[in-house]
Parts: sequence; C-alpha cells; structure tokens
Amino acid sequence: MQNIFRFLLKHNFIFTFIILQTISIWLAVSSNDYQRFEANSYVSAVEGSIYEMTSGISGYFKLNKQNRELSEENAMLRNQIPTSYRDNEAEISLSDSSALRINFPVLNFVPASVIYNSVNQRNNYFIINKGKIDGVKENMGVISLTSIVGVIINVTDHYSSVLPVIHSKAKISVKLQHANEFGIIKWDGVNYRKAILEEIPVHAQIAVNDTIVTSGRSEWYPANIPVGIVKSFTINEGSGFYTIEIEFIDDYYKTTLVYVVENKYQQEIDSLMHNIHE
Repeated sequence: MQNIFRFLLKHNFIFTFIILQTISIWLAVSSNDYQRFEANSYVSAVEGSIYEMTSGISGYFKLNKQNRELSEENAMLRNQIPTSYRDNEAEISLSDSSALRINFPVLNFVPASVIYNSVNQRNNYFIINKGKIDGVKENMGVISLTSIVGVIINVTDHYSSVLPVIHSKAKISVKLQHANEFGIIKWDGVNYRKAILEEIPVHAQIAVNDTIVTSGRSEWYPANIPVGIVKSFTINEGSGFYTIEIEFIDDYYKTTLVYVVENKYQQEIDSLMHNIHE
C-alpha cells in the first residue's frame, strides 16, 4: 500500500495534468458545436472499429457453418456436371423421325466433413460425419474438392470409415493425363505425400511434372480427377515398365471437406463382378 502512495506522490504532476486536460476538453466540447461534432465523430469511428473487430471474430466462428453450406452447394453443382451423367441414345418415333439424346444421372455427391484422420501409419483411416441415414454405403468412393480420398469400408447410422489412398491395401486405377496409358498407384507406407505408379509401359512418353488422373475404369471415382504429379521415374530393366514416383495433389493431413460418390448403377456393377469371380 505504501508503494502505491509513493508512486502517486512521485507522479502527482502527471495525474494532475491528465485530470485538468480532461476537464478542459469536456468544457470545450460542451460549449462548442463544432468541437462537439468532431468529438462525436471520433467516438463513432472508435465504436465502428470495435464492432468491425467483434464482427470479424464472430465471423471466424461461423466459418464452419459457411464451409458446410459451400460444401452442400458444391455437391449440388457436381451433380449437374456432364461427368455425372451417362449418355443414352433413345430412338423415339416422332413426326420428323429424329433421335433424342437423353441423359440419365449416374453419380450423386454427398458432402461430408472429416472428423478424424491419420497419415503417419502404414494403414491409415479417415472417419466422416455421414452414414446410412445420409445414403452412404460401403464401397462408395470419396473425393475432395481437388482430388480423390479413398473408399468407404464401414458405415453406421451417422458416420463412416474410409480406407484412404494412403493405405497399404489401396490400389488406384489411373492414367497419364496427356495419353491413354493406364497404370496402378500404390502407397509405399513411407511418405504420406508420395506414392508409386506402376504398369506404365516404357514406350509411353513421360516427363517430370506430368499430371496423373483417374482412369474411369473404377466404380469408385469419375474419370479425369487429378491424383498426382510425376516427380521422378526409372525403367525396370527386363520388365518393360516404368517405376514412377508421384506426389499426391492433396495434402491428406489437411483434408476436411469431402464428397461421397454414389454410383446409381453400383448394384449392377457389383452383380457382374460377383458373377465373374464365381
């Protein structure tokens, strides 16, 4: 307490000046319309800055909701793009004997959020917040805004687990973007940002930074979704194929928003596959 009194006594001239200055400003503002206007303008500006800052803070906490809304909107737009449709030619008897081309929707995209993921294990898993009540089923593909993510392997009412491309059992059918040369991507379990592309024949023209995309030969993913970029390659002597190191387009550690891909003809495909393997 004595220290406080000493401090006040030592700096009494400063405190006296501040008090007198405050009284002077108040008297000047009270007796002069122009100065009152200027003072009010200053206070309003300060209040505006405070409101803007608090609005920005509250806006930050609303981002999660906005992201969900954007994800749902993107899913709706994805459902309308040509790759989500299957062309069917139907000959219809008309007066001009013309043929109508009718498009039947094949793919449906269900937006979801990743609530858990691992990237530093040999067998990684993701969990998303959509399940049976949202129409999600096992063996559906999962993609992100920019690339592929994995395949649904288990489903509960409200959640699903995903076997991602960074899993030792994952095999992805892909092709070189600039040519119809098909191969398989396998993750080596070392670096979650990189993988190995196999079965590309040596006669294929390939270069560093070439883009690798989905082949369309899988029931999980639409064709031509970017998967990775070629970082290096070597020729396997005697095999006639390259061994290619790629870097994934996505950083799966940062993946948050995804889309579950529903193929409306999946049951037919599964039935045919089952008959083949019998």
